Amino acid sequence: MVQRRRKHHQLVHDLLAEGARIRQIARHLGWGRHTVQRYARAATWQVMIVG
Repeated sequence: MVQRRRKHHQLVHDLLAEGARIRQIARHLGWGRHTVQRYARAATWQVMIVG
């Protein structure tokens, strides 16, 4: 699970850095918008494990 969280966090932040929007990322990955927002708001992947 840790590996997956780290990978997902990096993926979301990479897509955001490329200029993608939250909804675009959610559609692209097949995730809910709120899931993408949680990853986007987390400064580090470790935050995703605590919450």
